[in-house]
Amino acid sequence: MSNIYEGHCKKNIEMNWDNLTPKVQEEINKLLLFHKNAYLAGALKCDSPIEQLLLVRIMHWIDSSITQYQHYDPNLVMIYDAQREVAACGKKYRIDIYVEVVFKGEEYRFAIECDGHDFHEKTKEQAARDKRRERDLQSAGIHVIRFTGSEIWADAYEKSVEAMKIIEVVSGLRKAINENIIPYRE
Repeated sequence: MSNIYEGHCKKNIEMNWDNLTPKVQEEINKLLLFHKNAYLAGALKCDSPIEQLLLVRIMHWIDSSITQYQHYDPNLVMIYDAQREVAACGKKYRIDIYVEVVFKGEEYRFAIECDGHDFHEKTKEQAARDKRRERDLQSAGIHVIRFTGSEIWADAYEKSVEAMKIIEVVSGLRKAINENIIPYRE
């Protein structure tokens, strides 16, 4: 589905770009460069291409949705980071993609894990380590969302949608959107 959409957009952009004044084209190019640099900075913090693919999609989702979300809570905070170190059960863990949401005064933390085949569940020891890590993170109040590298590589967009739906449901954002709840006021 995304290929049809992207093809349609590309055709329309090519047809209409020349209709814009050079000043407008320049302004669009500045904005695109700004976003490109932000995505690049995030991707460079990642350890693998699958993390990079999913992170840039998560970044795009949050950046493009924050205004809609803030309609339901003007004090909403949503942050994301790659390779964030967190403490859980007396240990330090590095999270592939960390997302934190503060909605209606409540904090929700998420660890989005990108499991490449070489480092996850290839051996019994790796599987046991991953299970222990997940339990420790959950004990610290961090919701763990896992994807295999193959899932991400096949469709990073779809996995970002799946992750963001989970984040929306757990944080209460989805309920507020579905019920069109009156915006939060302190």
